Amino acid sequence: MRKSLFERVKKSILFVLVLLMVAGCLPAAPHDVHASTLISKVSVTLERINSYKKNDLLYSQYRLKVTNKGKKAVTTWKIQLNMNQSLKVTEKWDCQTSVSGKKLQVSPVSYNKTIAAGKSEEASFVLYSKSTPKCTSAKITATINKKSRQRTQKTVSIKTGKVNLGKTPAQVTKKSKTPVQQYGRLKVSGRYLVSESGKRVALKGISTHGLSWYPQFVSKASFKTMRDEWGVECVRLAMYTASNGGYCTNGDQEALKALIDKGVEAATSLGLYVIIDWHVLHDLNPKKYQKEAEAFFTEMSSRYKNNKNVLYEICNEPNGTTTWKDVKSYAQSILKVIRKNDSKGIVLIGTPHWDQRPDEVLKDPIKGYTNIMYTFHFYSAEHKSVMRARLESALRRGLPIFVSECGPAKPGARYPIDFDAFGQWLKLMKSYSVSYVVWGLSNKNESHSLVEPGCTKTSDYTDDDLTSVGLWFKDL
Repeated sequence: MRKSLFERVKKSILFVLVLLMVAGCLPAAPHDVHASTLISKVSVTLERINSYKKNDLLYSQYRLKVTNKGKKAVTTWKIQLNMNQSLKVTEKWDCQTSVSGKKLQVSPVSYNKTIAAGKSEEASFVLYSKSTPKCTSAKITATINKKSRQRTQKTVSIKTGKVNLGKTPAQVTKKSKTPVQQYGRLKVSGRYLVSESGKRVALKGISTHGLSWYPQFVSKASFKTMRDEWGVECVRLAMYTASNGGYCTNGDQEALKALIDKGVEAATSLGLYVIIDWHVLHDLNPKKYQKEAEAFFTEMSSRYKNNKNVLYEICNEPNGTTTWKDVKSYAQSILKVIRKNDSKGIVLIGTPHWDQRPDEVLKDPIKGYTNIMYTFHFYSAEHKSVMRARLESALRRGLPIFVSECGPAKPGARYPIDFDAFGQWLKLMKSYSVSYVVWGLSNKNESHSLVEPGCTKTSDYTDDDLTSVGLWFKDL
């Protein structure tokens, strides 16, 4: 009986409160003016950067820019672009997309979802439609101060940049000048790789797999496809020293040197930079075959001393118990023989623990030589924030670093691939103007291969000929 009376009183009080609110005697819930101000500072722009026709359909490549002019960071975002016609997405970069009729949803990936105050982030995609699409409005969703907020941007004008009519997205990167014509003889200035005129250079490169095993990919046609269709500026010739077919074990040394000559000649004719890679791996310590290395680099530096485009990588991935003291002693010996012939060529020097310890170099760097850089390697599915912090620390302290090998999977056979994590690495490398070379140009049955295992082509690939890594790298 008491509970029933209590419930009746409670309902009566609530009824009176509602009447008072309707009559205006009680204040309504406060309007979040601050929230609307925060979201009003987030805006989007669209730029059409490429357009071409195929099978009577128009393919248009767009760059979406999301700008945060507020004083608080956006921790994640999503944009709904309302278009004037139905369309589909064929390719995308730095984002995830979904389409429903005339609505295109664009959301970030891990490395560009946060937009700092006063900054912008970008994403790109290719749409195909019957005619040039227009954007009627955009619905912006952004998380600010841990709250999801929305607004509609009623006008989204599409800026038209330098539209390359008739060219596919991969062909847009093709330049009128070759990389060597553009940059000339490279040199090292402070921690930077710079052009002959002193401007900072960050090369995009590709590495072959072992020359003994995949010699068919070393050709002018192969490298031309990499340059013209993939935007590659540098090719790395990976010559293993101690594996089966290795230069210092049971490999045919003259055949391997002839293959390097073929690779250098092809790269030179195409205006590409080329790295001659003494690929230490299973031999662990470069000092094991130091005499062979001295003879090899004496010959290479004598032969290519007048080439503007040749770089010497003198020890890939020292590992095992190899110390920086071991590597430094070896490097000084190889530098001595190279500099007798080639006083200007850039020399790339490995670091301990599979080229992952530039911090050890900082304690005792090599002195007395110019145009030297230290190599750093990573595979983004395995190497995360700790490794990125190590690289960034070394760069901030002025160490000249060249990423001569990297990839989006774990080293080895068939492992998961992490493209988003590679994007974080790429953002870091771009911010410090660091050159990078991706592994690897082959059709080997492993995660890193660009070409499908069943494909016998070595140039002029279709998308069906390429692995997921190949498709990704092509448009990187």
